[in-house]
Amino acid sequence: MAERSEVRHSALHHVGITTGKIDEMLLWYSKVLGMKINFEKVNPAANLPGVKAAWVTNDKANHRIALRSIVST
Repeated sequence: MAERSEVRHSALHHVGITTGKIDEMLLWYSKVLGMKINFEKVNPAANLPGVKAAWVTNDKANHRIALRSIVST
């Protein structure tokens, strides 16, 4: 009989996502992956009004996923 090997789980490492539904995505990542917001800012760049950015993590990293909303026209 073959011996069972250890299952290795992948980890997210600093993924960046641009979305039109940042609030919904923050809620989803919170519920599904247990992510917490480490940083959140509206208008993070002066030349991009209407943009929201958030960094989330589910461990001790400063962030695993960076989310940025798109500018609506």
